[in-house]
Amino acid sequence: ASNQARTLTSQSISMFGESTRASEKMAEQLNEAAAVVTSLKDQSEHIGRVIEVIEGISEQTNLLALNAAIEAARAGESG
Repeated sequence: ASNQARTLTSQSISMFGESTRASEKMAEQLNEAAAVVTSLKDQSEHIGRVIEVIEGISEQTNLLALNAAIEAARAGESG
């Protein structure tokens, strides 16, 4: 009985160690996943700012095209 108790205790300690290592590995992997998500968030925000700049340029281009069309129409009326 005493040997069996020692064996069970040893096995329990071994299993606890394995469980602890598995938990530590899982925590490490979760931290890595969190870092990836944070990086994706930052990159998405950067892409959003680039899109805003492109939209601003597009609006200005449309205004310039409209102005050019108006000026061309005026020149056609005058000419």
